[in-house]
Amino acid sequence: MRASRPSDRDEGSASVLVVGVVAAIVTITVGLLAVAAAVLASHRARLAADLAALAGATRLESGSPSDACAVAAGVAERNHGRLVTCRPIGPVLDLTVAVPAWPWPAEAVGRSRAGPITGSITASTTASTSAQTSRRAGPDAFAHQARLAADQSRSPASVHFCGRYHPEPVVVA
Repeated sequence: MRASRPSDRDEGSASVLVVGVVAAIVTITVGLLAVAAAVLASHRARLAADLAALAGATRLESGSPSDACAVAAGVAERNHGRLVTCRPIGPVLDLTVAVPAWPWPAEAVGRSRAGPITGSITASTTASTSAQTSRRAGPDAFAHQARLAADQSRSPASVHFCGRYHPEPVVVA
């Protein structure tokens, strides 16, 4: 019988350790990429909803509610989304857009409202946007307040974003 040395029993144990560490790193990386994909889909859904709401509200001013929802659906589709709900509430268009969120089984959903600057809409929008602006620091806060003042001085027929802070909305019509 041959006596084994302690080093003979430990041969190959480093390989097993390296394989385990590499597997853990790959698993963590895949998980982080999946979370990043879901966050990106969420941002895309909110952007598609914002653009669709602005385009639909612009059409709502000059056309019928069904035309506004059709325009909003077209803009949502061009942004790789699907219009889930579209409700004209007076001059304001309230809608929801869903965007695929691969590898997640559920879609990312974004909700937005847009309409003219009038009465209570202006007061609620200004209050929420001012609260968000006060949290911002630096010259951007002052530039945003200047844009708000310019928006409020325009005619009541101008379309305004009624949801969260959106620095420079672009309407794709």
